[in-house]
Amino acid sequence: LSTLPLGDATTLLSLYPIVTIFLARAVLGEEIKPLHLMAAVFSVTGATLISRPSFLFGYEDEESRPPKLGYITALIGSLCASCVIVLIRKA
Repeated sequence: LSTLPLGDATTLLSLYPIVTIFLARAVLGEEIKPLHLMAAVFSVTGATLISRPSFLFGYEDEESRPPKLGYITALIGSLCASCVIVLIRKA
């Protein structure tokens, strides 16, 4: 929690459905349907509204802004979660 606020981490990790859609298209040749995109966008929007990440809703003070390493780690975690789902589908 000292590297990244919980709301920010939750929001960034919840991006994996959108990443999975495009990764499955690139790796597996899956069709992207509008319903898939709509469901993924609603999922991320809901997680964002619930967790209220500080990078969207503002910081209490500018000195409390966490280092960028936490954000990079959360995005890599989201990408890894997407890779796991695509690999399971491919197997």
